[in-house]
Amino acid sequence: MQVWLRQRSTASTTFVQIPGLAHRMSTEDFIREVRDRPSPLNDLIASYVHAFLVLTSMTAACNRLHSIDQRLCRWLRMTYNRARRREFPVRHEFLAEMLGVHRPTVSTAASMLQRAGLISYKYGKLTVLDPEGLADSACECYPVMEAQFDKIFDQPWREAVADQARTVRQQ
Repeated sequence: MQVWLRQRSTASTTFVQIPGLAHRMSTEDFIREVRDRPSPLNDLIASYVHAFLVLTSMTAACNRLHSIDQRLCRWLRMTYNRARRREFPVRHEFLAEMLGVHRPTVSTAASMLQRAGLISYKYGKLTVLDPEGLADSACECYPVMEAQFDKIFDQPWREAVADQARTVRQQ
C-alpha cells in the first residue's frame, strides 16, 4: 500500500496473521504495473486503500464502543472469512493485541464463546464451530466491515487480477 501511495517507508509493521498462500510481486514489477496507468490491479489497490481507511476508522470506534465479546466475535468471523477455513493457529496474546485489551480479558471472552459452542480453543489452535453464531454475536460493525471486503474481492476482480499477475510473470 505504501508503494502505491508513493511512500518510501512506513512507520507500521506488516505481518502474516494466518499461514496460507499468497501472491508475490517485486517492487519494480508492481510500480511498472500500477504507476500512472489504469489497470485492474491499480483499481483493486485503490479499492483496498479505501477499505483499509474505512476499516481502520471503524475499528477505532468499535474498540471504544463495543464489548470485548462482540469485538472478538467480529474479529474471529472476519478471520474465518479471510482464511476460508474453520481451524487456524492463534494465541490469546495476539488476539489481545488485535483487540486492544489485556490477555486475561481475551481468555475470559474466549472461554465464554467456547461455552456457548461458537469456538473451540486448545493449545494455540482455534476452531470456529458456529460461524453464523459468531456473526450473530458480533457487533453491528461486522456486516459493514464485511461489505467493504465484498466490494473489493468479488469474483470478477479476482479473475482480472489473477490474469494480470499471470501476464506479469510471463514477461
